[in-house]
Amino acid sequence: YDEKADKDSKDVKHVVADFMEYKPKKTFDLLLCNQVIEHVQDPAAFMKKLIESATISIISAPYNWPSCGKNCGHVTDNITPSMFAEWSSPYKPVISEVIMEGKGAVYEKRFLWVFDRTNDISRR
Repeated sequence: YDEKADKDSKDVKHVVADFMEYKPKKTFDLLLCNQVIEHVQDPAAFMKKLIESATISIISAPYNWPSCGKNCGHVTDNITPSMFAEWSSPYKPVISEVIMEGKGAVYEKRFLWVFDRTNDISRR
């Protein structure tokens, strides 16, 4: 992290913190988390904290990728829709898609889940 290069501006505030310990002063309007959940020790706690930190959360992760060994740093591999549903419970996505990149090879498929907590519709 280069603090000198990333000075706070009028519109952007940079925070360096452990996300699981971080307590924002207010809920964010939008949260975007791409290709991170497979790297954390407790994906269920992490996903719930993501969803509860914003009104709209967009979360993406590898779809059913086999183990890639130590090269990619994944803690969890072979992520399935049922795993995502369990981790996000009691929240339910308003959009759940598998995105194919390229020709759909095994390492080209990703989950894209969107949660909308406006009026708590994600809990239904």
